[in-house]
Amino acid sequence: MESAILRAEKMTGKSSAEIPVAIARIYAAVAMEKIELAARKIIAAVAEGDMLRTQLTILRRLAKHDPADTIALRRQVAQHVVKAGKYAI
Repeated sequence: MESAILRAEKMTGKSSAEIPVAIARIYAAVAMEKIELAARKIIAAVAEGDMLRTQLTILRRLAKHDPADTIALRRQVAQHVVKAGKYAI
């Protein structure tokens, strides 16, 4: 996920670089939420008691990330799509 965002940021020399970065950040935020939810379900299925709490604590540390303002990012992408008249990056 970080690699996708960094790759999109490399396009900063181009005029429409903020849209690929916004799309990459949206994807990363949504994917991180799905990964964390799936990991919680798996941990709950295979552990219980103290081990469950320990594993969930470890997951919280591993899944720590800064939340992105996906609403603003989605609006930015939508505005670009409307302005372009098509979905073009």
